[in-house]
Amino acid sequence: MAAAWRTPPPAPAPPPASASASAVPPPRKKLDYVEAGIVGVLDETIYNIEFAVLLPSVLPNLDRFSAVLGPELEGALLEYRPHYDRLAALEERHAQGSTEASEIAELGLTFDDSLRNVLRVLKAHPAAHQALKEQMGPSEGQDALLIQGLSELKEVVVDMFLTSPEEEQAMDRRIQKLTLKCIKHQVTSAALEEKVAAAKKKKDDTINQKREIFFKLQTKLHHEATISEKSLKRMQLEADRQMMAAQKASERRCAVMQQQLEQLCKHYKTLCTENWEKHRAMRQMNHKVEAETESWLQKYDRDMGALQAELDRLNVEYAEELEQRRELEHKLADIEPECARIREKRRVALKLREQEEREACAATTIQALWRSYQLRKTKAMKAMKAQKKGKKGKTGKRGQKDKGRKGKK
Repeated sequence: MAAAWRTPPPAPAPPPASASASAVPPPRKKLDYVEAGIVGVLDETIYNIEFAVLLPSVLPNLDRFSAVLGPELEGALLEYRPHYDRLAALEERHAQGSTEASEIAELGLTFDDSLRNVLRVLKAHPAAHQALKEQMGPSEGQDALLIQGLSELKEVVVDMFLTSPEEEQAMDRRIQKLTLKCIKHQVTSAALEEKVAAAKKKKDDTINQKREIFFKLQTKLHHEATISEKSLKRMQLEADRQMMAAQKASERRCAVMQQQLEQLCKHYKTLCTENWEKHRAMRQMNHKVEAETESWLQKYDRDMGALQAELDRLNVEYAEELEQRRELEHKLADIEPECARIREKRRVALKLREQEEREACAATTIQALWRSYQLRKTKAMKAMKAQKKGKKGKTGKRGQKDKGRKGKK
């Protein structure tokens, strides 16, 4: 992964020891503050991921690793294990469609805080981390690929930081040397073309000379036709065959040299294009990595500052509420006897009030019964008097007055 980010250009042939010592400056051996901070963030990330990869195997076996972890780290892991188990159960139920993502998000905040606490305690116990790595062995699968990729990224970043401007200038000088070599190849190709043309001209002259010789021989043969006609034909065929063979050989050499020339030109153009593309890609990747690193550092500083402020505020509020609780418990202990006495008074007063209400209700009932009894008695007496009057008839006024007075009484 890191090799794809920064592919070094092909190195030219090494110059002599004296020339390289004078042309290439010594590389920078130390990082500045910002670069060291970036490398430190990468180291911390790799350290945390290595420990996080070991957590699923360590949490179920805390008793077995208690001697390695120590009491403080073991306590932090014991606080972290319930959050881990609950989050795993929620994710499993969410995969089955029986829970909502909001519950996982709410639990994720508590899970993140607990995990940060474990990592904070782990920083103070590097020996425990090393012992766990030795006992558990190297990680495998996607986790190992992630850790390896981050390690390669760190090496690339350190290499990029340690590459000084002088080294870049030395690289540019090597590229210029390659360009000069390509120009020399062009000059050599032109010289070869001139040699090919000279050889072709020389071969044509040779052919012309041989043709002249042939014509001379032919003339001579014409003069000597009477001597041997078969000998003349044989010499003519031999001369034609040699001429065609020489011409074909010359054409083949010319074609081979032309093909070599075209291949050299294509190779030179390909090298120039690749060098420019790699140089531009390296610069773009350098700017992109610097911008992303700066943005991540700023975001990390902002998030850590906000979380620290929130943690301080919660600690202050918790201390205040704890103090208020102690005061309220003390006051409650003081007023508990008084409350019991007041409750007892209220119970006695309620009992007396209920008894008075029952007595008043009984008195009212007795009075009502007595009045009804008096009314019935009066009505009965009046009825008896009316019957007596019907039997005796009318009496004198005096008797009526006396009866009226008795009735009134």
